[in-house]
Amino acid sequence: MSTLVRKVSEQVLKRFASFDKDEIPKNKILIGTHHKTGTVWLESVFSKVSNQFDLEWFSGGNKDVIPKEWQVLQHTHSHFQKEILENNNFKGLHIIRDPRDIAVSAAFYHCKSHEDWLHVPRAEFGNKTYQNRINECNNFDDKLIFEMDHSTATGLSDISQWNYDDLRFINVKYEELIADNNMKLFRDVFEFLGFKGEALIRCLQIAFANSLFSGRVTSQHVRSGNSNQWKEYFKKSHAEHFCDKFGDLLIRLGYEENNNWVKECKDH
Repeated sequence: MSTLVRKVSEQVLKRFASFDKDEIPKNKILIGTHHKTGTVWLESVFSKVSNQFDLEWFSGGNKDVIPKEWQVLQHTHSHFQKEILENNNFKGLHIIRDPRDIAVSAAFYHCKSHEDWLHVPRAEFGNKTYQNRINECNNFDDKLIFEMDHSTATGLSDISQWNYDDLRFINVKYEELIADNNMKLFRDVFEFLGFKGEALIRCLQIAFANSLFSGRVTSQHVRSGNSNQWKEYFKKSHAEHFCDKFGDLLIRLGYEENNNWVKECKDH
């Protein structure tokens, strides 16, 4: 077993009494997620990393007022303010997920979640809430279509419009990160963000301890973190609806080489 794996696998994690400040990023850090792409998971990791090194951390959504002083900023929809993106003194992580799995995960989650926005009456639904409306669907097939037409459509629009040519961000697939039990990808991420030496090792310890693959974490927020869930739930009608609405998104994101996957979906 390598030294890195031994350190990452330690059962007792201790806060450093001191650390070399040259090993901590001098740049600010942005963490961009999207709905159902591991937002809560990454909040857990980066809030603890920030606490470890006394970095001011903030996570928020569209209507949150960002504090003037921050060093690590996470946004749950990757909607970073223009003035933040115009400042070159940052490095960022942007995470995406197979859009089909996002739709499946959201369709399950929105039926039961207690998130406030799901329980606000909306005129477009005849003054019913989002959760009321999705639960009126007769079966999961209909819920999946409903989800693709509403909340997931908004989230996938954000993913589609993201600037993947911005070299200040490292773009990572959720599917690869949740399977990163050897911490290779996490190491690439933390090094890209500016961590070095013992500070880097400490970041890896925190990430490992707060990931499902460590065996130490249980989460009521996560129904299933598995990839390719869509293969169980997508019928041909769902696949065709997806392609009609989102075009070549899967190809542009690197999840498919073409749309032949539609033919592989069952008819019923």
